[in-house]
Amino acid sequence: MPMPSDSADRSLDGSKRRTQEEATCLLLEGRHAEAVRILRAQSLADLADRNILAQLACALAYHGALDEANAVIGKVRRNDEDPIVRAWLSAAEGLLASRRGDVQSARTHLLEARGNDPNNPLVVLMLGRLEMLVDKKMEQAEEHFRWLLARFPKSETAALHLVPALYEAEKRSEGREVAIRNARVHPRSLKSVLMAFYAIVVASPMHGGLFVTTLVILTFFPYLGSLILITWLVVALSSNIALRRIWPRIAIFPIVSLIAIVLGYVARSIVWGQLYP
Repeated sequence: MPMPSDSADRSLDGSKRRTQEEATCLLLEGRHAEAVRILRAQSLADLADRNILAQLACALAYHGALDEANAVIGKVRRNDEDPIVRAWLSAAEGLLASRRGDVQSARTHLLEARGNDPNNPLVVLMLGRLEMLVDKKMEQAEEHFRWLLARFPKSETAALHLVPALYEAEKRSEGREVAIRNARVHPRSLKSVLMAFYAIVVASPMHGGLFVTTLVILTFFPYLGSLILITWLVVALSSNIALRRIWPRIAIFPIVSLIAIVLGYVARSIVWGQLYP
């Protein structure tokens, strides 16, 4: 029969592990402030835990607290033999390099992090983003995002990144399915709703051309034209804010199509001889 102290130690280890897993999920979903708060509290409770400290450094880098992240990194020994600790440190340094605009250094650190811990979801996400948005290696990015979604089936972040990777690889049907399923899981998320909307529109035979043409034609209806113009302007601005860091090309789509709608509205005003209605 185990001694009470052994049972307490296992309980403590289980609690710390759950804390780290919770913080990892929060970071994956972009809730950096909450992750920092949890990890900082855990770090203060156990100053000797290098794993928590290294993960805190990564969370701080994600959160934009660069000076504090550097300070925390300096507290962890660089020759730490635990590969998980080294992976978190390399991920944090990769984020810091990315913030400085040093893409090559960020890539080096992330590859080092993956070598130390291939199952770190934050490293997988960052590598996937690098491959999709910078290197344009869609197949590799798709593999990373598929892995994330398989491990975290309800992850909004994983689904949002998998959709553009699938579309860029001409897998529009599957991309549409992933986007719609994600919007159903996260119906209150502007990102997920907009992504599903564009996935449906861009999956059309004319890649969104039919949708834009329809809107231009509808501007010729009195009163409806101004309403379409204002509504689409709001959608365009929302898309640029919500999706530009996930799928830059689709974030530009409503802005470009807005030009066509404006031209249609101007043509309607010429035909009617007045701008409104």
